[in-house]
Amino acid sequence: MRNVLVIAFIVGLALPGIAHAYAAFRTPGRTAYCGPSEGERPILFVCWTPSDGYSVSMFARGRANGHFSRLNTGAYQDLAPVLRFAHTWRAVASFTCTSRTSGLTCRNGAGHGWWLGRDNGHRLF
Repeated sequence: MRNVLVIAFIVGLALPGIAHAYAAFRTPGRTAYCGPSEGERPILFVCWTPSDGYSVSMFARGRANGHFSRLNTGAYQDLAPVLRFAHTWRAVASFTCTSRTSGLTCRNGAGHGWWLGRDNGHRLF
């Protein structure tokens, strides 16, 4: 239940009202968890790294936003399927994420997104 509340808090920062997001996938080694908001429009895509609480989000168009959240530190959703290295996840609203040994790259339909390093680091673009 704590994990659901944490994600609702993250998504709530970007959307008016309450939104819920569950991890649609996780990366190998539990380094990042990602998923779209559920049932709300417009759809928001969210990823977070439980090791340090870094959280990123974006809509189908427009730039990504990132911040550190203590609430996401240690927020694991281990029932989410693993997106293995060299595999790509695709979802509604043209979100795509590709897992590599160096890290996870996610983009929206406008080409904006982020890279989350497997060991450390992140970059918004």
